[in-house]
Amino acid sequence: MDCDYLTVIQNVESQLIGWYEEWLPVVVAHADEYVALNGKFFLHYGMLVINSFGLQDAIERNPVNIGNFFGRVHKSAVACISVMKDNWGPKGYLKYSPDSIFVQGSYAVLTLLKVCSSARAFSVVLDS
Repeated sequence: MDCDYLTVIQNVESQLIGWYEEWLPVVVAHADEYVALNGKFFLHYGMLVINSFGLQDAIERNPVNIGNFFGRVHKSAVACISVMKDNWGPKGYLKYSPDSIFVQGSYAVLTLLKVCSSARAFSVVLDS
């Protein structure tokens, strides 16, 4: 069965962003920085996962969408890593984080490495 990943993923992304924007003012009103950072991390992690499916589909079936999904995966992975490195780490939150946070952070790092190495391979092919 064929699926238009671009349309499906755009709809899922809009829903995720809508939920994030709906709950962010509530969290900020309670001045809970930790929960706000969790929301930001999980928003970008969710977007990373769904866009990874889109990138895989683009590589296998629909090369026109590679650039679109490549950018989305890169942006989401960098955002996840930034929350961990720039916010959770210096504030000491990572010391008390569950293992799942490290697994998700590892997924973001490995995805970023894979995307960057693929970009390098594509540029070598294009230069040849």
